[in-house]
Amino acid sequence: MSLKKERAARDARLMDELLATLPKRLYRYLNNDTHQFDSVSDALKGNALHFCSYASLNDPFDGACTWNFNSPAADIEAYWRELVDLGEVPVSGNVEAQIDAMVRLSNTSDGQRQLQQESQKSFRDQALCCLSLEPCNPLLWAHYGGGLKGACLEFDAVALFHSLGTGHAQMVPVQYKANLGECRFYEAGDIERGLATLATKGEEWRYEAEWRLIRKDAPGLQCFQPTALTGVLLGERMSPEEQVRVRALAEARANPILCSMVKPCYDSFSLTLVR
Repeated sequence: MSLKKERAARDARLMDELLATLPKRLYRYLNNDTHQFDSVSDALKGNALHFCSYASLNDPFDGACTWNFNSPAADIEAYWRELVDLGEVPVSGNVEAQIDAMVRLSNTSDGQRQLQQESQKSFRDQALCCLSLEPCNPLLWAHYGGGLKGACLEFDAVALFHSLGTGHAQMVPVQYKANLGECRFYEAGDIERGLATLATKGEEWRYEAEWRLIRKDAPGLQCFQPTALTGVLLGERMSPEEQVRVRALAEARANPILCSMVKPCYDSFSLTLVR
């Protein structure tokens, strides 16, 4: 089996394992405090979610990764030879000489730095949408839900994933680690690289319980199947006028959904969901 097929097979197994852990519900927090778009209306009226670029994420370590270029010489040569045979690396003139030059370059610190940057760029050009397992996390409401002035969309996770196209999207859980993710450059497949670079965060972010939808698209709106949206949670501090508007949008859907309220418990540092 070629190296490319081996990587593809590992990716397929890994994606099956990840999807087997897909939760029943996922939540998208909205602060609804932007002059660029109306996230609540886009979701409730247009059945669409905003996907952002990696450059816009608030964690400066997003995309950081420790790259491991230590592989047997035969595997390194086979890697580049396969890319040339597949036409993924342009060559001209003496092919063998160019393959030999690429192998030598990949064994230098400058060459490895260049390979790392190019590989990371291929992932960072994708768009993503961040969701959470937690509907009532005080920090999430404070950071992303407008301090209970915003809303939180409730999704059927499987329906959301499949409605955005399994061939065009990946849905992966964020890994929380004490150290940067590691990626074996010559052995890892696309899913492994994506997990290491784009779905690994420091332990201090664990409270987010984040899942990421990743698409090979430019940032912007992406439509989902209407039935994927199963509810909307309103922050208690949302203005009465905004509550009326959101409830009207939820009721006007072809498949009306329930609006619930998230409130402080007041006898503890926690929030409660009132259906």
